[in-house]
Amino acid sequence: MDHRYRQLCMRLGAAMLCHHVLINTVMSGVIVALEFATLGLDDRTYNLVYQLTYAALYLASFMLPVAFFRILDRGEPQAPMGMAPALTWRAVPLIFAVLGVNIPCAYLNSRFMELLEAMGIGNLLNYVETPLVYPEDYVLLHLTLALVPAFCEEFLFRGLICGRLLPYGKTVAIVGSAVLFGLMHGNLGQLFYTTMAGVLLGWCYAETRSIWPGVIAHMLNNLTGFVTESWYANLPEARAMLYDNILCAAVVLVGMVCLVWLLCTRRRDDAPLLGLGNTRPLPDAPTVPMPMAACVRGFFRPTMVVYFVLAVGGILLYLGLGVMMTWFESMGMELPLY
Repeated sequence: MDHRYRQLCMRLGAAMLCHHVLINTVMSGVIVALEFATLGLDDRTYNLVYQLTYAALYLASFMLPVAFFRILDRGEPQAPMGMAPALTWRAVPLIFAVLGVNIPCAYLNSRFMELLEAMGIGNLLNYVETPLVYPEDYVLLHLTLALVPAFCEEFLFRGLICGRLLPYGKTVAIVGSAVLFGLMHGNLGQLFYTTMAGVLLGWCYAETRSIWPGVIAHMLNNLTGFVTESWYANLPEARAMLYDNILCAAVVLVGMVCLVWLLCTRRRDDAPLLGLGNTRPLPDAPTVPMPMAACVRGFFRPTMVVYFVLAVGGILLYLGLGVMMTWFESMGMELPLY
C-alpha cells in the first residue's frame, strides 16, 4: 500500500507541474499574444475579448492537469471526483463555517502584509482594477473573479488531490492539498491566507465528499471581496468601513455558531438533503489511514519536489522583485519593469 501511495503522489506531482507550466508559461504567453492581436479593437470589445479569453485559459490551466493525471493514472482504480450534485444537511453550516473562519485568517494575513511592508519589502499584490463602465462588466468580473476560479480550483485541489489522498488519511489529504493550494498562488503575501483557506475547504470536502459546498463557499468568499472593494471605491470611506465591519461581524458570528454546531454534532449520520451523495470509497483503498510519518515521506516524490522547488523559487523571485521595487522607490526611481 505504501508503494501505491508513493506512485499516487508521483502522479499528483506531475499534474501540478503540468498546471505550473500552463498557468505561468502558456497562459502568460497567450495573454501577451492577445495584446498584439487586439490592437485595433475599441475598449469595450477589447475588454470583452480579454475577459472571456482569460476565463477560458484559467479554466483550461486547471482542467488539463486533471486530464493529464487521468492519463498517467490509467489502469488504476478510479476514485469519484466529488461531482455528484449532492447537498447534505451539514453542507449549509459548513459553508458558513468556512466563510466565518476565513475572515479572521484574512485579517491576520493583512497584518502579515503590513509587517512585510514595514520590513521594506514592497507589496507586489497590485491587482489591475477593471472599471465597471459597461453593463456586461459586472457579469465578466463575476465570471473571472468568482465563478471560474471557484469551480476549477476546487475541482483540481479538492476533487482530485484531496479526494485521492483522503483514503490514506484525512490529515495528509487536507494539509497536503492546502499547502499545494497556497503555493499555487505564487506570492508570499497570499501564502498564509490561501493555505488556511485550503485547509478549511479541504475539511469541507472531507465532510461532504463533494466539491460543490466548497465551490459555493469559495465563490461567496470571492464575491464578498469584490463587494467590499466596490464599497470602498464608490462610497465615503467611513460608510464603506461601517458596511464592511457589519458584514464581516455578521459572517464571523454566524460562522462561529455553525462551527460549534458542527463540532458538537460531528458523530451524527449525514442524512442527504438533495441527491444521493458521493461517498463511494476508492476501490482497494486502505482500511486504516497510513502513519503520518510514512505519508509525509511518500508525499515528496521527485515530481512533487520539483514542483515545490519551482513554486518556492517563484515566491522568492516575487519577493526579490518587491525588494527591488522598494529600493528603486527609495531612490526616487521607478522599477524598469513598469
